[in-house]
Amino acid sequence: MATKDCMVMAMARSTPHKMYRLFLITQLILAPAAFGSDEVINLFRVITSQGNGFINPTGKMIIPPKEWIAGEFSDGLAYVNADNKYGFIDTNGRPVIALQYEVVSPFHEHLAIARSGKKYQAIDQSGRQILDLSEFDGVNSFFDGLAAVARKSKHGYIDKSGKVRIPLTFDDSKDFQEGLARIKVGGLWGAIDEHGQIVVPPRFQFLGDFSNQRAAITIDDKFGFIDTKGDVVIPCRYSRALEFSDGLALVADEFVLGSEGAVWHYIDRSGKPAFPGTFSSADSFSEGLAAVSKATDVGYIDKSGKYLIAPQFSDGQRFRDGLAWVEFSRAAHGRASVSGYISRTGQVIWKQK
Repeated sequence: MATKDCMVMAMARSTPHKMYRLFLITQLILAPAAFGSDEVINLFRVITSQGNGFINPTGKMIIPPKEWIAGEFSDGLAYVNADNKYGFIDTNGRPVIALQYEVVSPFHEHLAIARSGKKYQAIDQSGRQILDLSEFDGVNSFFDGLAAVARKSKHGYIDKSGKVRIPLTFDDSKDFQEGLARIKVGGLWGAIDEHGQIVVPPRFQFLGDFSNQRAAITIDDKFGFIDTKGDVVIPCRYSRALEFSDGLALVADEFVLGSEGAVWHYIDRSGKPAFPGTFSSADSFSEGLAAVSKATDVGYIDKSGKYLIAPQFSDGQRFRDGLAWVEFSRAAHGRASVSGYISRTGQVIWKQK
């Protein structure tokens, strides 16, 4: 968690999540931003020459493209940005909260964090201010009823009444995931529970988010995994590691900048190889499928390592609500970049014209 605008702006990014390629060093050690929702909104953002719009799972345009920057829907609303001001629209495309904020987060647990001038606040889905958070230099979204906050370079947590639940004593802090939150003390990372009790003593150079009851760590610049008690359950022997998802994690035995070698593979929660085979680029599993590449084209494999969607794309995202964003092979259309959505069977649901 960073101080000031970095905390909220990180949640308002609209850049698609890319596959983890060998040259993306900074993204390889960071857990991807993920914003949950208490309700499923089956709308998918598309980018056209007219701007950002939204389609439904059949590819029908529900919210026509406009010249704004739009985020994904969460808690029934999506943020939009026009003329450097943020507001929110509903699933019909109607403005619900006017363009007025300089920075916002997506809604999570029915609240969003917004900033006007130097004042942070928590707003509800009608735009009404619920909490005045102007005393803080930075505020994150609420997870498990708690939000990470920063003031004068010290970090802690507040509850939904605005009360400080965990004192601001840490050098850095992250959102709660699976009942635990990462905290930094004296340059090392550990984890606390919702009561602020130390569960994992700060002793790691790096500690990732907890997912599937595992979290990536580094010791002597090598990656491994701990459980929710802080015990090392997979030794630190990898050059890179992503979070567990769908019971599997993506790891690299060797990492060479600029190398085209196949170094990525998947392991289960015990650290055993999930299936034979390595990849030159890959992403975590989601909804039972993962985007991978052994050469140039990207396809999707199942948890046995079998291709269910043959390699044919130049890039691909994780599946969400049955669809995945892909970038179609440049050789197939002769244009610089054409993206769209596919189903789990590989059927093209929507494609840029």
